Amino acid sequence: MHRALLTAAAMLLLVACATAQTSTGRHRAERPPAATDEENQGDGGAEGWTYFVSAGAGLATGGDVARIRTADVSGILWDPAGGTSFASHNILLTLDENLGLVVGMGRKLSQAFWLRLDGSASTLDLAAEARVGEGMEVYLWDRLSVAMATAALEYRLTDQPSFPYLVAGAGLMVVSGESDGQFDQTRPTVRLGAGYEQRFMAPWSFRIEIRDSITDLDLEDYVPPVEGNLVPDYSLENKGPTHVFELLLTLTGAF
Repeated sequence: MHRALLTAAAMLLLVACATAQTSTGRHRAERPPAATDEENQGDGGAEGWTYFVSAGAGLATGGDVARIRTADVSGILWDPAGGTSFASHNILLTLDENLGLVVGMGRKLSQAFWLRLDGSASTLDLAAEARVGEGMEVYLWDRLSVAMATAALEYRLTDQPSFPYLVAGAGLMVVSGESDGQFDQTRPTVRLGAGYEQRFMAPWSFRIEIRDSITDLDLEDYVPPVEGNLVPDYSLENKGPTHVFELLLTLTGAF
Protein backbone atom coordinates (compact mmCIF):
# COMPACT_ATOMS: atom_id res chain seq x y z
CA MET A 1 0.00 0.00 0.00
CA HIS A 2 2.76 2.42 0.99
CA ARG A 3 4.68 1.53 -2.19
CA ALA A 4 1.61 2.34 -4.33
CA LEU A 5 1.19 5.68 -2.60
CA LEU A 6 4.88 6.52 -3.09
CA THR A 7 4.65 5.52 -6.74
CA ALA A 8 1.58 7.71 -7.29
CA ALA A 9 3.25 10.64 -5.53
CA ALA A 10 6.37 10.23 -7.67
CA MET A 11 4.30 10.14 -10.86
CA LEU A 12 2.44 13.31 -9.83
CA LEU A 13 5.77 15.01 -9.08
CA LEU A 14 7.16 14.01 -12.49
CA VAL A 15 4.07 15.33 -14.26
CA ALA A 16 4.32 18.61 -12.35
CA CYS A 17 8.00 18.98 -13.24
CA ALA A 18 7.34 18.17 -16.90
CA THR A 19 4.54 20.71 -17.21
CA ALA A 20 6.17 23.48 -15.16
CA GLN A 21 7.36 26.51 -17.12
CA THR A 22 9.98 29.03 -16.12
CA SER A 23 10.72 32.46 -17.49
CA THR A 24 14.16 32.86 -19.07
CA GLY A 25 13.89 36.60 -19.29
CA ARG A 26 13.23 36.42 -23.05
CA HIS A 27 9.52 35.74 -22.53
CA ARG A 28 6.90 37.33 -20.33
CA ALA A 29 5.73 35.14 -17.49
CA GLU A 30 2.17 34.05 -18.00
CA ARG A 31 -0.43 35.43 -15.61
CA PRO A 32 -2.62 33.01 -13.69
CA PRO A 33 -6.14 32.77 -15.11
CA ALA A 34 -8.62 35.23 -13.66
CA ALA A 35 -11.11 33.84 -11.21
CA THR A 36 -14.57 33.33 -12.61
CA ASP A 37 -17.62 35.09 -11.22
CA GLU A 38 -18.78 31.82 -9.70
CA GLU A 39 -15.45 31.38 -7.89
CA ASN A 40 -15.57 34.98 -6.66
CA GLN A 41 -19.09 34.50 -5.38
CA GLY A 42 -18.32 31.33 -3.47
CA ASP A 43 -16.81 33.07 -0.49
CA GLY A 44 -19.95 33.59 1.55
CA GLY A 45 -20.13 37.33 1.57
CA ALA A 46 -19.41 37.25 -1.82
CA GLU A 47 -17.08 39.12 -4.02
CA GLY A 48 -19.18 40.62 -6.76
CA TRP A 49 -22.41 40.34 -4.78
CA THR A 50 -23.65 43.66 -3.46
CA TYR A 51 -27.24 42.99 -2.36
CA PHE A 52 -29.44 40.26 -0.99
CA VAL A 53 -33.20 39.91 -0.51
CA SER A 54 -35.03 37.48 1.74
CA ALA A 55 -38.55 36.38 2.65
CA GLY A 56 -39.84 33.78 5.04
CA ALA A 57 -41.90 32.86 8.06
CA GLY A 58 -41.56 31.36 11.50
CA LEU A 59 -42.60 31.46 15.12
CA ALA A 60 -43.22 34.78 16.85
CA THR A 61 -43.86 35.07 20.57
CA GLY A 62 -43.49 37.59 23.36
CA GLY A 63 -42.87 38.06 27.02
CA ASP A 64 -44.88 39.44 29.91
CA VAL A 65 -46.56 42.80 29.38
CA ALA A 66 -48.22 43.86 32.65
CA ARG A 67 -49.61 42.61 35.96
CA ILE A 68 -52.92 43.81 37.40
CA ARG A 69 -53.75 43.38 41.10
CA THR A 70 -56.77 44.51 43.06
CA ALA A 71 -56.42 45.85 46.58
CA ASP A 72 -58.24 42.85 48.04
CA VAL A 73 -59.61 39.49 46.96
CA SER A 74 -62.75 40.96 45.42
CA GLY A 75 -65.30 39.39 43.13
CA ILE A 76 -64.91 42.09 40.50
CA LEU A 77 -65.56 40.90 36.97
CA TRP A 78 -63.03 41.85 34.32
CA ASP A 79 -64.61 42.31 30.88
CA PRO A 80 -61.86 42.25 28.24
CA ALA A 81 -63.09 43.33 24.82
CA GLY A 82 -61.29 40.44 23.14
CA GLY A 83 -62.45 37.64 25.44
CA THR A 84 -65.00 36.45 28.01
CA SER A 85 -65.55 37.96 31.46
CA PHE A 86 -63.91 36.43 34.52
CA ALA A 87 -63.19 37.26 38.16
CA SER A 88 -59.65 37.44 39.55
CA HIS A 89 -57.62 39.62 41.90
CA ASN A 90 -54.24 38.89 40.27
CA ILE A 91 -53.74 38.90 36.47
CA LEU A 92 -50.57 38.58 34.39
CA LEU A 93 -50.91 39.74 30.77
CA THR A 94 -48.48 37.91 28.50
CA LEU A 95 -48.02 37.42 24.75
CA ASP A 96 -48.56 33.96 23.25
CA GLU A 97 -46.91 32.53 20.13
CA ASN A 98 -48.20 32.67 16.57
CA LEU A 99 -47.02 32.72 12.96
CA GLY A 100 -44.74 35.57 11.95
CA LEU A 101 -43.93 36.78 8.42
CA VAL A 102 -40.73 38.58 7.46
CA VAL A 103 -39.12 40.27 4.46
CA GLY A 104 -35.74 41.94 4.22
CA MET A 105 -32.91 43.20 2.09
CA GLY A 106 -29.24 43.91 2.64
CA ARG A 107 -26.41 45.87 1.08
CA LYS A 108 -22.73 45.07 1.34
CA LEU A 109 -20.57 47.54 3.29
CA SER A 110 -17.43 45.39 3.55
CA GLN A 111 -16.50 41.73 3.34
CA ALA A 112 -17.89 41.08 6.83
CA PHE A 113 -20.43 43.87 7.41
CA TRP A 114 -23.78 44.28 5.64
CA LEU A 115 -26.50 46.87 6.17
CA ARG A 116 -29.97 45.32 6.55
CA LEU A 117 -33.53 46.61 6.36
CA ASP A 118 -36.12 44.21 7.78
CA GLY A 119 -39.89 44.21 8.08
CA SER A 120 -41.99 41.69 9.99
CA ALA A 121 -45.58 41.26 11.11
CA SER A 122 -47.54 38.93 13.38
CA THR A 123 -50.75 38.77 15.42
CA LEU A 124 -50.20 37.64 19.01
CA ASP A 125 -52.83 36.68 21.57
CA LEU A 126 -52.59 38.73 24.74
CA ALA A 127 -53.40 36.10 27.35
CA ALA A 128 -54.53 36.78 30.91
CA GLU A 129 -53.04 34.28 33.34
CA ALA A 130 -55.54 34.81 36.15
CA ARG A 131 -55.40 33.54 39.71
CA VAL A 132 -58.79 32.09 40.52
CA GLY A 133 -59.04 30.68 44.06
CA GLU A 134 -56.00 28.49 44.61
CA GLY A 135 -55.42 27.80 40.93
CA MET A 136 -54.46 29.58 37.71
CA GLU A 137 -56.62 29.88 34.61
CA VAL A 138 -55.87 31.43 31.21
CA TYR A 139 -58.27 33.75 29.38
CA LEU A 140 -58.05 35.70 26.14
CA TRP A 141 -57.64 39.41 26.94
CA ASP A 142 -57.10 40.79 23.42
CA ARG A 143 -55.14 40.21 20.22
CA LEU A 144 -52.26 42.50 19.37
CA SER A 145 -51.08 43.15 15.82
CA VAL A 146 -47.32 43.73 15.92
CA ALA A 147 -45.43 45.18 12.94
CA MET A 148 -41.73 46.04 13.02
CA ALA A 149 -39.39 47.90 10.69
CA THR A 150 -35.69 47.91 11.60
CA ALA A 151 -32.30 48.88 10.24
CA ALA A 152 -29.44 46.68 11.40
CA LEU A 153 -25.84 45.69 10.86
CA GLU A 154 -25.11 42.07 9.99
CA TYR A 155 -21.66 40.71 10.84
CA ARG A 156 -20.64 37.51 9.04
CA LEU A 157 -18.35 35.42 11.22
CA THR A 158 -16.67 33.41 8.46
CA ASP A 159 -15.75 34.00 4.82
CA GLN A 160 -17.38 30.84 3.44
CA PRO A 161 -20.36 30.05 1.17
CA SER A 162 -22.30 29.01 4.32
CA PHE A 163 -21.70 31.06 7.44
CA PRO A 164 -22.99 32.08 10.89
CA TYR A 165 -23.72 35.74 11.54
CA LEU A 166 -24.77 38.25 14.20
CA VAL A 167 -27.33 41.06 13.92
CA ALA A 168 -27.80 44.27 15.90
CA GLY A 169 -29.98 47.24 15.07
CA ALA A 170 -32.89 49.50 15.94
CA GLY A 171 -36.23 50.53 14.51
CA LEU A 172 -39.90 51.01 15.26
CA MET A 173 -42.57 48.64 16.58
CA VAL A 174 -46.23 49.41 15.80
CA VAL A 175 -48.70 47.74 18.19
CA SER A 176 -52.46 47.81 17.83
CA GLY A 177 -55.19 46.04 19.75
CA GLU A 178 -57.81 44.12 17.81
CA SER A 179 -60.58 45.05 20.28
CA ASP A 180 -59.11 47.66 22.62
CA GLY A 181 -57.57 50.83 21.18
CA GLN A 182 -55.75 51.56 24.44
CA PHE A 183 -52.91 49.32 23.25
CA ASP A 184 -52.38 51.29 20.00
CA GLN A 185 -48.91 52.83 19.96
CA THR A 186 -45.65 53.16 18.04
CA ARG A 187 -42.50 52.58 20.06
CA PRO A 188 -38.74 52.49 19.37
CA THR A 189 -37.20 49.05 19.51
CA VAL A 190 -33.73 47.54 19.76
CA ARG A 191 -32.97 44.25 18.00
CA LEU A 192 -30.35 41.58 18.70
CA GLY A 193 -30.05 38.28 16.88
CA ALA A 194 -27.98 35.54 15.34
CA GLY A 195 -28.38 33.14 12.46
CA TYR A 196 -26.85 30.75 9.98
CA GLU A 197 -27.00 30.87 6.17
CA GLN A 198 -26.77 27.58 4.27
CA ARG A 199 -25.98 27.86 0.56
CA PHE A 200 -27.71 25.19 -1.53
CA MET A 201 -27.44 26.59 -5.07
CA ALA A 202 -25.77 29.87 -5.98
CA PRO A 203 -27.12 32.47 -5.53
CA TRP A 204 -29.82 30.90 -3.31
CA SER A 205 -29.57 30.11 0.38
CA PHE A 206 -31.69 29.18 3.35
CA ARG A 207 -31.36 31.13 6.58
CA ILE A 208 -32.40 30.21 10.09
CA GLU A 209 -32.42 33.20 12.42
CA ILE A 210 -33.41 33.85 16.01
CA ARG A 211 -33.81 37.42 17.22
CA ASP A 212 -35.21 39.50 20.03
CA SER A 213 -36.87 42.89 19.55
CA ILE A 214 -36.97 44.86 22.79
CA THR A 215 -39.31 47.76 23.46
CA ASP A 216 -41.02 49.52 26.36
CA LEU A 217 -44.79 49.64 25.88
CA ASP A 218 -46.47 52.73 27.27
CA LEU A 219 -49.25 51.51 29.60
CA GLU A 220 -49.18 54.41 32.06
CA ASP A 221 -52.74 55.50 31.18
CA TYR A 222 -54.15 52.02 30.53
CA VAL A 223 -57.46 51.33 32.32
CA PRO A 224 -58.39 47.63 32.42
CA PRO A 225 -61.98 46.96 31.30
CA VAL A 226 -64.42 45.87 34.00
CA GLU A 227 -68.02 44.73 33.84
CA GLY A 228 -70.45 47.56 34.60
CA ASN A 229 -67.63 50.16 34.43
CA LEU A 230 -67.15 49.90 38.21
CA VAL A 231 -63.36 50.27 38.30
CA PRO A 232 -61.94 48.68 41.48
CA ASP A 233 -58.98 49.80 43.53
CA TYR A 234 -56.18 48.21 41.50
CA SER A 235 -52.50 48.58 40.65
CA LEU A 236 -50.93 48.02 37.26
CA GLU A 237 -47.27 46.97 37.09
CA ASN A 238 -45.61 47.39 33.72
CA LYS A 239 -43.44 44.28 33.21
CA GLY A 240 -41.31 46.01 30.56
CA PRO A 241 -39.16 45.98 28.71
CA THR A 242 -41.36 43.88 26.44
CA HIS A 243 -39.66 41.27 24.26
CA VAL A 244 -40.87 39.96 20.90
CA PHE A 245 -38.92 36.82 19.95
CA GLU A 246 -38.81 35.44 16.41
CA LEU A 247 -37.49 32.10 15.15
CA LEU A 248 -37.45 32.38 11.35
CA LEU A 249 -36.65 30.35 8.25
CA THR A 250 -36.10 32.46 5.14
CA LEU A 251 -35.14 32.02 1.51
CA THR A 252 -32.35 34.41 0.49
CA GLY A 253 -31.12 35.42 -2.94
CA ALA A 254 -27.93 37.38 -3.63
CA PHE A 255 -27.21 39.56 -6.64
